[in-house]
Amino acid sequence: MYSTPTVSLASSPQKSSELMQSPKFPDRGAVTYAVGTRPTNGAATKAESCPKCGNVYLADAIFCRNCGQKREAESSFRRSLDTRLRSVRSDASEPSVSPPRYWQVEPLTGQTPRKEATTAQDSVAATSGSARESLRGLAAERDRLQRQVQEMRGDVSTARQDLSTQHNRQKVQTEELRSTLQDLQADTERLHTEQRRQAAVLKQSLKGSPEPGFNPNRLEKQVEGVASIVKNQEQRFDRLENDITSAYESQRQQLQDALHENRQLAKGLEEDSRRRATMMMELVEKVTRSSTASQLSNELANATSAIQGQTADWSTLSRQIRSEVNGLAAEMKAERDARALEASTQRVEILKPGTKAGEKDARLAQVVSNVITGWIS
Repeated sequence: MYSTPTVSLASSPQKSSELMQSPKFPDRGAVTYAVGTRPTNGAATKAESCPKCGNVYLADAIFCRNCGQKREAESSFRRSLDTRLRSVRSDASEPSVSPPRYWQVEPLTGQTPRKEATTAQDSVAATSGSARESLRGLAAERDRLQRQVQEMRGDVSTARQDLSTQHNRQKVQTEELRSTLQDLQADTERLHTEQRRQAAVLKQSLKGSPEPGFNPNRLEKQVEGVASIVKNQEQRFDRLENDITSAYESQRQQLQDALHENRQLAKGLEEDSRRRATMMMELVEKVTRSSTASQLSNELANATSAIQGQTADWSTLSRQIRSEVNGLAAEMKAERDARALEASTQRVEILKPGTKAGEKDARLAQVVSNVITGWIS
């Protein structure tokens, strides 16, 4: 139930033999008890219980394992265990003979090299050399930044050309849609003419004096043709609307991607500029503390002005790109709204029947509309 801890009684074989021969330890024939056990000589020990919850204490318990109440009086087993542990600790704390050492520290000789003293001029020269090295590294970073800016400008010009090409293609598609709308207007006029002619034919048939060569089957076929033409017009309008919507969505997504890329480029350049500015401030502070020559100050000033100029150029370029992209987006939205309005107007004109004067003309138009609606449904 309890693990028996192992206690080191000596630090050397000699001490161990002395302790084994000490009268404090019993001989091998004596009865001993290990730590964490209790004697089993047949004598029953009275079990103690917690006065708070009534739980039975363990033999070596100090607290109740049920309620946590501290035990008021220690048991005899606990007292004997503490006595044994104190005796073992006192034996283990006695000094022991250390084993012989097989290594020694080499004696120090008087031929230790002395550290050379440095002067203020040497310190200034070392600081100037480190500053020049930092400036050379800064020049390399500046060249790299210039190349990066050139690459960014090339990417921006390419993106601008792509957007211009897409805008021109959208213009061509708009012209095609306008020509299609004109064709639809011509078809609408033709449908109105056909409706007026059929209305006149129906009017003559209702009067009881049909015109010569009147054929009801032919009239029915003509009505079916008109209904099919109207249905085809509706399908063409739906296709045009879907094409315009998909083109607008694709161009809008491309513009959003271009704006996101420009924002990422601007953010990266701003971070590089802040890092370069921090580096320049550290170099300026270092040069100021070391009191170096004016040449280093001039080089630092030139590098700072170059980085600031590059940052300003990039900020201007970013604002210009953003304004151009916003203008393209506004222009595309305006064209989309105009096309949608024109398409809806043309659809209303196609579906609107021709106006007739008088009650008979209205009745004939209603008859034609009912016939067309029945064939379409």
